[in-house]
Amino acid sequence: MADCNPVKPPSEPSSQLHRHTPDKEPADNELYRQYIGSLMFLAQYTCPDIAYTVSHLSQFNKDPSVYHLHAAKHLMRYIQGTKDLGILFDAEVKSISIGYSDTSYANDSDGRKSTSGSVFFYAHGIISYQSQKQPVIVLSTMEAEYIALSDTTKEAIFLAKLLCSLKIDMSNQPIPINIDSESALNHVKNNVKHSRTKHIDVRHHFIRQAYSNGQIALSHVPASGQIADILTKSLGPTKHTAALEMLNLIPFSHKLVNSIPYNSRGK
Repeated sequence: MADCNPVKPPSEPSSQLHRHTPDKEPADNELYRQYIGSLMFLAQYTCPDIAYTVSHLSQFNKDPSVYHLHAAKHLMRYIQGTKDLGILFDAEVKSISIGYSDTSYANDSDGRKSTSGSVFFYAHGIISYQSQKQPVIVLSTMEAEYIALSDTTKEAIFLAKLLCSLKIDMSNQPIPINIDSESALNHVKNNVKHSRTKHIDVRHHFIRQAYSNGQIALSHVPASGQIADILTKSLGPTKHTAALEMLNLIPFSHKLVNSIPYNSRGK
């Protein structure tokens, strides 16, 4: 794949990958897992733009089909065209961390579980991001957003402690988290009790205490400004390009890459 033709985006929004069934041709298990292992290294460290796709493909490691292998090769073609993208931090900016939380409701075609995504910035650069399938099946978009926001809050509290341990002055300010679900925000701020939400696991409700204690500050953003959207679903070429700009992934020249060796993709 070293000389493959580049494509955009990392996965086709119209394609639906399912578990391997007997009528589908099997793929080479070892080769597929080697692909995913290498791609996962990039997704975990320097490439938030492929985190969702890699997370989705890794769910078929046990029994992949040729369709899954083709999707993995498609992702490699995307990386071929974006090898110069990297995370850049602005040393002049001393802003506190800011986070975004989002969810795609029931987008798992096999188990109907939702996908959570979150991303945090500091000094205009990404310091933390994740894309993962939620462990439970939820009954509404609000519940999916609420669970994702709960996980994002855990990460926000951890990052606040980490930054303080690095002697970065947080000035005891809450970490702002942006979410595009007003219903989930109301459920946190107003402590709504309703028959449709009483089944939510107690462990997710700690977010209310974090909010009331001033550890986080919640704000609503329109869907068009939700940066974490790229971590929850496949986007079309136009939306994906716009998401790369919001993630502030910067194309590095070869000269700049040599002077900042750990800011480029895998270099």
